Amino acid sequence: MSSFAILGEALVDLRMVAGAEPKEKDHPAARSYTAQPGGSPFNVAIGLARLGHRAEFVGRLAQDALGGILRRHAQQSGVSLELSGSWSGPTPAALFDLNDDGSARYEFHLGNVSESLFAASDADRIDPSAVAAVHFGSIASWTTGSAGSVLEAVVRLRESGVFVSYDPNIRSMLISDKPEARDRVEAAVRLSDLVKASVEDIEWLYPELGAVTVARRWLWAGASTVVVTLGSEGADCYTNGGKLHGSSAPVEVVDTVGAGDAFMAGLLDGLVGRGAREITQPLLDAACAYAAATCAVPGADPPWRSIPARTA
Repeated sequence: MSSFAILGEALVDLRMVAGAEPKEKDHPAARSYTAQPGGSPFNVAIGLARLGHRAEFVGRLAQDALGGILRRHAQQSGVSLELSGSWSGPTPAALFDLNDDGSARYEFHLGNVSESLFAASDADRIDPSAVAAVHFGSIASWTTGSAGSVLEAVVRLRESGVFVSYDPNIRSMLISDKPEARDRVEAAVRLSDLVKASVEDIEWLYPELGAVTVARRWLWAGASTVVVTLGSEGADCYTNGGKLHGSSAPVEVVDTVGAGDAFMAGLLDGLVGRGAREITQPLLDAACAYAAATCAVPGADPPWRSIPARTA
């Protein structure tokens, strides 16, 4: 069992569902919401814990009822909250509905992000000698008010020689200054051994460049491995030694919420948790399969044990 520290935000996903049929023909149906635990780093912590690893979530949890949902979910999944801080405001929330292909469209309510998502002091108690790897990314890593605290914490841990992974997980509706956000992403890439990004992330960050060019740029910047996820088409892994393509058997998609986070957990499970020196074909395929299994159920609810990797 390996120990991971995961830095970033925890949110509650409020999923819009159709209400009762309208009583009057010209009036729309009422809407209601179901609350599901979420937040990309929080989801990664859940996945790693369910794969049998010690996962320390390092972020902020509110003391309200929605914060209670997050705490219970973490505890039931085996995630440690010993290093998490708290804040007095409401739990950050992401309202979302589904597109026809099962992908989500979001509306965020984050509160004061310098308090609600992450604070550098929360990471001060991390003992670098006690963790095998640190993962960070998503909203807290590039939004004004929390990004500086996240990167400050990662710099300290990186200097101690800890393996670092990063996922930008761009949410464009939250970004008003694209060049500034891109600068923060690139700063995070320079601090990371492993970078995972979706093809949508790359297209938004660098619309004039292709994924191959961006992957090479990030490798040149200092990352050892760059993985680009391609949705149902699998994932491409780039290193200075070449490229691998991973895939898995297709599943009946309920939604894609949390799929990228499950992929990240599966990747770290194989690369760090099992002591692999590099990403191999079976390891990449297994991460794709873990993500696919998450797409077969509602919300970010990854399986409790890894789907066996295909043999080479």
